[in-house]
Amino acid sequence: MNIAIALTETPAGIERLADIAPEAIIRVMPHGPALEEHLDWAQVVFGNITPDQIRRAPRLRWAQLNSSGFEPYLTLKDSRVLLTTAHGITSSACAEHVLAMMLIFTRRIAYFGQRQRERAWDRRPQILGSLVGQTLGIVGFGANGQALARRAKAMEMRVIAVRRTPAEAAPPELDELWTVDRLGEMLAQSDHVAVLIPMTAETRGLLGAAQLARMRRGAFLYNVSRGGIADEGALIERLRDGRLGGAAMDVFEQEPLPAASPFWEMENVIVTPHLGAAWGGMWDAAFDLFCENLRRFRAGAPLLNVANLERGY
Repeated sequence: MNIAIALTETPAGIERLADIAPEAIIRVMPHGPALEEHLDWAQVVFGNITPDQIRRAPRLRWAQLNSSGFEPYLTLKDSRVLLTTAHGITSSACAEHVLAMMLIFTRRIAYFGQRQRERAWDRRPQILGSLVGQTLGIVGFGANGQALARRAKAMEMRVIAVRRTPAEAAPPELDELWTVDRLGEMLAQSDHVAVLIPMTAETRGLLGAAQLARMRRGAFLYNVSRGGIADEGALIERLRDGRLGGAAMDVFEQEPLPAASPFWEMENVIVTPHLGAAWGGMWDAAFDLFCENLRRFRAGAPLLNVANLERGY
């Protein structure tokens, strides 16, 4: 078995691969010319090689991505190569990021940061809020949504989620679990709305002008999923006219976010550079997942996180 590790650095604990697959020949190579030279050789790849490289690898049987999203790979629907993702390894970090943004808005952390720089001692308790008793609406209830719901419930919030498929009953971390056809109803009830749904043909533009207009006055929007799910132009209008209290945006239709974007200068917006799900140990976690899948691959067992290229998530 020929295994190509398509990363810029050798993973910690790479010697584990020899224990899992003693017969394997393992080569670590960065993206670029070094990898291109080995496309004819590799049977297994760990790392985000491009869809075009997958097509040009005649012996490739399985590619393990080190990312959760796989939108660029949807063109491989007819490929014989098995594709698996790193779904789930960043769920805790993603949930913590949204919760942090919620607390920044509710506890006015940015405001007091400015007061600190002005050396102003502002002790008006009426400007502060609490998450207790507020409603969080979660758009998408996969691993990220579930992790966020558990944390929000611990903060004594009411938590509602919508997803594509129906459920017989809501899990303990939710007060309500609805299908996406009730999105407007959820938006109207929520003080905070977190977008945690994958980007597919069905979800692109899901939060358009009409949906954003249904959000509760003074509510906050958090997008840590993909740019293009929420209409950015309509969102800017709702933020400017005071309809919405604020937005924390980690993803955008164009990345990097252009310098001319209004988001940069809006006082009620927090911009982060598509790092909402990142954490220091995520690459180690991705390698752990690859090791487990390699054991399964050799044994002929089902692999974890097989990408559904028809469904898109």
